[in-house]
Amino acid sequence: MCRKGAAAPSRSVSHGKELSVTMIEAEATNFASATAKKAARAQKKEAKTKQDPQVSIGELYGMASSADLALLLIGVLASSGCGALLPIILVVFTSSIDAVGNTSSGALDLDEMIWQSLLLIIIGVALWVGTSIYMAATDIAKVRMMARYKKEYVRAIIHQEIGWFDEQNPAQLAPGIGQMMTIIEDGISNKSMQLFENAGTGIGCFIVAFYYNPYVALVVLGTFPLVAGAGALLQYVQVTSAQKITEAYSDSGGRANEALSSMRTVASFGLEGRTAELYQVGLRAAEKAGLRAAILGGAAMAVFMATMEIMIGVGLLFGGAFVATEYKASSFDLTMVDSNGSVLNYCANDCGNPYDRFNAITEPFNVSCASAVFGEMSSLVPYRLTCA
Repeated sequence: MCRKGAAAPSRSVSHGKELSVTMIEAEATNFASATAKKAARAQKKEAKTKQDPQVSIGELYGMASSADLALLLIGVLASSGCGALLPIILVVFTSSIDAVGNTSSGALDLDEMIWQSLLLIIIGVALWVGTSIYMAATDIAKVRMMARYKKEYVRAIIHQEIGWFDEQNPAQLAPGIGQMMTIIEDGISNKSMQLFENAGTGIGCFIVAFYYNPYVALVVLGTFPLVAGAGALLQYVQVTSAQKITEAYSDSGGRANEALSSMRTVASFGLEGRTAELYQVGLRAAEKAGLRAAILGGAAMAVFMATMEIMIGVGLLFGGAFVATEYKASSFDLTMVDSNGSVLNYCANDCGNPYDRFNAITEPFNVSCASAVFGEMSSLVPYRLTCA
């Protein structure tokens, strides 16, 4: 009885120890999970509040002298001119195709073809010269401004108080200036002239379009809000998707940093598997965000490309209707005068297309088509031609 009674407390104590260890592991797991979530939220909040420093255009070009501004002005004018030449190339190329196409009908104009070829060569040389000028002018101004930026950076460091060097890490000053100078150099490089080049192309396209047919140009211009909306949708999807992916990876990164900083606690309680599982949760969220970004990005790109095709289709449809209206407006009845001064009328079957040559009656009539009779056909209309 005593042995049985003595064994009962031992089992109770053992069971109590196992229960205590289980509770401790559960508490440790909850603590690690809560700590990781807290660290991830703090990191996410810091990422949202921390923004890259932004400067205005005036501050970016604050180191430019009067000579640099003159070089930049030359670059703006040259790049705009190069952009405006691109739609002119299309016009000249179209005229060249028309000149070559006329040879099939025997109307070969060799002088016109030579002139069109010379125009293309002249425009090509002008593009080469203009591009060389604006890239050289912009790069010269950039090099001069970057030299002043670096001098001012070193001068600002030298004029700091002694206490400032106690708060800064000297080893980070050189890498810091290198990174910032790269960003500034990219901002003031000849890439900035592409904005003016594209603007010149756009303005030139509008001028050419309104010169040839303002009505078609206005109709196509009316579809621009649709294209702009699709482009804004594409940009929004790309930006928001990148943010969500970054936030998902930040969550996993916060959990990983917390696990590494508390490695002893994690190892002592055997929470390696739980910690890895929590890390995988963040990775799965990043994977879902990446898949969602791919799907939405593809859909937004499809909408954007579709709006471009809609714009082209609307322009072609309205242009075709406009040409067809002019085509019919220029039509006239086909008649001729013989050697005796008599008027002969060419007629067509009333049940057919009066513009179709297959419905025309090859034999002229010396009476009006309403009074003419051809075989069993007594209902004839004038056969019409157009100026096109």
